[in-house]
Amino acid sequence: MTTLTEKTLFSIYGVSIEHPKDWKIFFNPKRTFDYTTGFFRIEDYIPQKGAQVSLSINWEKVPGDNESFARQYCDNILTQYQRQMKKAPFQVETMEVIDFMDGKAAYIVSEYRASPGLVKKKTDGSVRTMQLAFYDENSGRAVVSSVIGLPDKVTEEEDFLRELVFSVRCASHEPNHQG
Repeated sequence: MTTLTEKTLFSIYGVSIEHPKDWKIFFNPKRTFDYTTGFFRIEDYIPQKGAQVSLSINWEKVPGDNESFARQYCDNILTQYQRQMKKAPFQVETMEVIDFMDGKAAYIVSEYRASPGLVKKKTDGSVRTMQLAFYDENSGRAVVSSVIGLPDKVTEEEDFLRELVFSVRCASHEPNHQG
């Protein structure tokens, strides 16, 4: 992957994100996928090798407000890391509430030991993540864009991957359904 990679826009149910044109889009048919709740990932997938970097987007309709959501998201992530990684080392490099669009967002950069298969390896190894989480008050949805990958790949392409994470957008209102 190089920073000269041509990007394209993927949009579904009012949630959109830029991604490298040659990356593959994956959906999980076992998960709910509609305007209210959704998840998909876009990877630099290579047959027989798997992915080195994965960009995922998820959203969920929940009550809340933009500013308190960002603060609460940071608190929840830290609690989750402490609970789930008691025996595994983890490092939170950045955890802050930042200005994003017309409101606030949580921005988190971390590194931790991942379970086998998370990045297509047979044994557990370290992964590096970059997350942007915000609450869109107009649609009532919490939206999270994340990059997860091998630490050297994510670090090497950090500026480019941050651009992708920060390219996430959420449409302001539910689409009209006419019968």
